[in-house]
Amino acid sequence: FLLSLGLACVEVPVSTVSAPAEQGPAEAPTYEGRISAALARSHSVTLDAATLKLIGQRPLLADAPDRYKGTDGLKLSRWDAAADALLTDADEAPAADLLLKSAPWLLVLSEVRPSVDRDSKVLSRVYHHDALGRFQLVYVGRGYLLYRIRPDSVSFPPEIAAGAISWIRETLAGRSPAPFPPLTTSEGEWNLITTIRGQGQELAISLSEGKTLDRALYEAAEDLETAHRRYRETTGFPRISEHIADLRIEIHRIIERAPIAPDARSDEELKSLWELGIDGAILLDRKGKKKQSGSWPGSVAATRGINNPDSYLRALAREFRWDSIRPWREPEIELAIIRDVHYVETPGVQRDGRNDVAPAWRGSLPVPPSMVTLEHVKQSIILSGEWYLSNLQHDGSVTYKYWPEDNRYSDEYNHVRHELATWNLWQSWTLDPRPEFLDGAVKAQDWTLRALVDRKGNDFAAWELEDIAKSPMKDELLKEGMAYLDYGNNSKLGSVVVGLFGMIEVARAQNDHSKDELMRDFGRFVLFMQDPDGRYRGYHVPKSHSYRDQTNDIVPGEAALSLVYLYEWFNDERYLEPLDRFFSYYSPWFRERAAKRRPNGVWPSHIYENDTRLELVQFGPWTVMAANAFTRVRPDRKDVAEFGLEVARWMVESYQYRRDRAPWPDYLGGYYKFEGELPAMQAFCYAEGTAAAYDMALRMAPDQAAYFGTATLDAVRFGLVMQHDTFDTRFFARPEQVVGGTKYALNEPKVRIDYTYHAQSALYQWLKAAEKDPNLAETIKAMPDEATRARFALMGYPGYRSGGPLKAGPIPEGAMPKSNPPLDPPEAAGDGE
Repeated sequence: FLLSLGLACVEVPVSTVSAPAEQGPAEAPTYEGRISAALARSHSVTLDAATLKLIGQRPLLADAPDRYKGTDGLKLSRWDAAADALLTDADEAPAADLLLKSAPWLLVLSEVRPSVDRDSKVLSRVYHHDALGRFQLVYVGRGYLLYRIRPDSVSFPPEIAAGAISWIRETLAGRSPAPFPPLTTSEGEWNLITTIRGQGQELAISLSEGKTLDRALYEAAEDLETAHRRYRETTGFPRISEHIADLRIEIHRIIERAPIAPDARSDEELKSLWELGIDGAILLDRKGKKKQSGSWPGSVAATRGINNPDSYLRALAREFRWDSIRPWREPEIELAIIRDVHYVETPGVQRDGRNDVAPAWRGSLPVPPSMVTLEHVKQSIILSGEWYLSNLQHDGSVTYKYWPEDNRYSDEYNHVRHELATWNLWQSWTLDPRPEFLDGAVKAQDWTLRALVDRKGNDFAAWELEDIAKSPMKDELLKEGMAYLDYGNNSKLGSVVVGLFGMIEVARAQNDHSKDELMRDFGRFVLFMQDPDGRYRGYHVPKSHSYRDQTNDIVPGEAALSLVYLYEWFNDERYLEPLDRFFSYYSPWFRERAAKRRPNGVWPSHIYENDTRLELVQFGPWTVMAANAFTRVRPDRKDVAEFGLEVARWMVESYQYRRDRAPWPDYLGGYYKFEGELPAMQAFCYAEGTAAAYDMALRMAPDQAAYFGTATLDAVRFGLVMQHDTFDTRFFARPEQVVGGTKYALNEPKVRIDYTYHAQSALYQWLKAAEKDPNLAETIKAMPDEATRARFALMGYPGYRSGGPLKAGPIPEGAMPKSNPPLDPPEAAGDGE
């Protein structure tokens, strides 16, 4: 486990904490106190026969021994205070070593889980069944988890995986490879899942086992040939021996297999237990006439966009042709949750005369923090630009949303999100000045301006004149006019201000002043949309319109930032005048809401009420970006810098999975959003703000630069994980449609314009700030070595692959987004959460 930082612990005995009412997670001022309170109010559970059989007469440790019934004759005790201290550290090895001296088994109550912080502490990871190596889940009972404490973590060296895959390939091709060595394992048995795929989903899957590895491989090859013959040749595929050269083999060594008791399989319990993309399943019917079975590795959930255990298990049953929709609900059916070590064959990359392998994590290449370098991030940003070029249509619109696992396009569209394309393409052009990037930016901008409404003189509608009559700008507006964008019968302030960012940057790149008058018209609209007290109105629509009085917490920061852009372009002080009112109004607005933090709540899910959280997280990033831009042109405004850094620090400390918090290695740098959802693209909305804070701190508060630099570097690392590349797009029929795009969540591969925008923008801002950082680590500045260059080629990075840019194939007529739906759907009203 890559995260390790010690945390102090003060034991709170169960007996000293009064039991709170059983409503939601237990609350207390400390981590230990919340667990103790949850234990104090917990119900008793009874160990079933399967558990007792597993344990036998060996000693057993538990979190609350008096809560477990049916333990007569067992040596059951609680771990001691020394173990408490180690269990609240992030390194599981010392805790496992100490506990193993007392007992090989560990019991914890499932009921306590909602009251335990979701962080990197060993005890947290045990309760939540998060990333663990020495603690092996062996059984899930009704109300409890049973772990075996391992002497060592289970390994699966890449050279063994590569040899196993090579042997299977040779066998399936009809050749007779040399016998594979009969390797044994301390686990007693080798359990493998092996798959073959072309470009897309798995063509055949095998679950095999053997006392020696060679026996498991023989069974795997036989199963794959049988499955392919029965289910693929019948649909037109050639024999497997005739096209195995075109297929990719993947191998998973199962390192954890825990049966789930029939009375512990409710939807709620499975959701609480399951880690999508990591946890796989085995279904078995040993008693029925058909002897049905089926197994999937956890990565399938990530490659097929499955976002809950019920959907995962239903799809598994369907894939293996079970005769019921939810067979695991039948008590005679065996269900086991499994974890594995996963390797993917890498055709084209050879080692010792055979295809090499790469490790995979949720189906993608893992990205340790050491992989974050200036060159890596630069290549990622350029690849994002190529995603736009591959999805830019003849009319200037961009593929709005695409589900690669289903090869399905959305028929929705969103004007504000579309405008982000111009800004992103300009960013890519600054790093790789290919004319198609800038040409694409202009083309996307031309589509944006189809929605232009330019009001002059008597052109205003009657309802607009009523609003203008109340404005201090009345005379100027009636004389000079203003411009805005109306899309789907909705005029958003966000459409204008976001459009200005790309428009100004493209004009600056081309030294083009042809749109200056239009920019001034847009500027008057932005000034008009601010109330005298500093608040911004989000929508310019009639009183009868459903959006008339709606608030949008994203737009104020966007508007403030756009005014700085206008000031820099025109050198006109007038555009900076509203900034004082903006910060005067929104500083207390933010602080009032931030003060509503619940000090006794479980992190991260219950430290704020959700409505308050949403207001704060939507407001924060753009506001920090505005503060950064404002202090760039007004370096004397230390008060604004202090507020921007305050907001950015709130984001990091409230919701980021930091190095002392992340319960999984690939969570590092992501941000919490909702219970039941894996870290997702909203991390890059936050990271835009922390990147701006990093840049601002370098100028205004150098003592804080390292803090924001590290927080943003970790978010950048998460961005590299979340970007589709040519490695993880092996699952999809049209990889060129998603390469360079950003997926929604760790387990959801769908791509939408704004996912890619926010990720690229965060990475770009970090890159530009890091290049100015006098204390930037030399390892971050270093150019890639030979191994890293090979990895970049495997990922399809533009500077390291052979051939030219990737281009998407033709998109079917009618499958593209409609260019002008009657009204933006409610979910698309903003450009954030």
